[in-house]
Amino acid sequence: MAKNDLWITSGHWEHYKEDMYHWQNDEETLCLKPMDCPFGILIYNEKQVSYRDLPIRFNEIGRIFRNEKSGELN
Repeated sequence: MAKNDLWITSGHWEHYKEDMYHWQNDEETLCLKPMDCPFGILIYNEKQVSYRDLPIRFNEIGRIFRNEKSGELN
């Protein structure tokens, strides 16, 4: 689960918000993750990286949640 700011920053919010599970409270909108890629942004931004550190490989194994009809392709 993440704030919708992450999805706005990654550009996914505009295209996928209809297929995402999201809730809004008084302060913010929270979303269940429909894909893994924006969470890589959070991991990468944790520390400053030099070109000497490249390539960096990240892997995440987890469930994703999409609000789509059965059999729908995206």
